[in-house]
Amino acid sequence: MWSDPFRNEKYHNLIFFLDTEGTDSLVKDPDNDAKIFTLAVLMSSYFIYNSVGTIDERSIAELEMVTALSKKIRTSGN
Repeated sequence: MWSDPFRNEKYHNLIFFLDTEGTDSLVKDPDNDAKIFTLAVLMSSYFIYNSVGTIDERSIAELEMVTALSKKIRTSGN
């Protein structure tokens, strides 16, 4: 997590940036990747997916997982 929050004066709130391990980790454990994605989505109002190179079929599948996960954990207040 970025140590200093960004102060949004317009909305009077703080924005924190959280960077997580990517899906191409040395361990390559799909269960661990799902846990990281889940934690990041639960802690965030916005999720930014960063990809190196072109977006391929695997990237689309990972984005699909994040989208499905976010739909399941969406709160009724949103």
